Amino acid sequence: MTRQSRHRLITVAFAVVPVLIVVGLIQSHAANSGALDQQRLAGRLFEMEFELSVLQQQGRNYLDHAPREYTYYFRDVEIVYPNLMTHVNNLDNSFALLALQAAEIPGSELSGLVTGWDEFRRGLEEQLGVDPQMPRLESAASHITGRVPALIKQTSNERRALDGEAGAGIDGLTLLLALITALAMSVWSLRTTVWRD
Repeated sequence: MTRQSRHRLITVAFAVVPVLIVVGLIQSHAANSGALDQQRLAGRLFEMEFELSVLQQQGRNYLDHAPREYTYYFRDVEIVYPNLMTHVNNLDNSFALLALQAAEIPGSELSGLVTGWDEFRRGLEEQLGVDPQMPRLESAASHITGRVPALIKQTSNERRALDGEAGAGIDGLTLLLALITALAMSVWSLRTTVWRD
């Protein structure tokens, strides 16, 4: 290989490396954008996990202190029941938003999580009964403590999976850019030390 052909080869390499860096930066922006969406979703799942934990604790507290007299029961109907339903309705809204995002993320278990909530919700309505003036609060609390732990675990697992995917995308891109930079530096070093004109 002649000196001129080496020089051309190096020139071509130096022309290709910046193009690769630009392509890497474009992909970096796209990956970071997707990673941010996944991180936001993971944050929302973390909030839902917390809300489910609070609901579970409410159920446990009610079971531990369930009234045995009608006067205390009617007090709970006035205080505990509206609080419970407000909390459940807030979770309904969170799961409705999650259902919209489930279709946007292929391969995730978000739709299974939404289905689990829907099944829990139907069971809760059955346990509460048909009369909102006389809800079966103890049965509802028992249902909550029996079913919510599985929802918490499923939410936690999905959140961890999303956290891992977002982190892996960024780490792979960082590695790619580091390799490109190292290659460019190596070629530059070889050109200036070995193949001088």
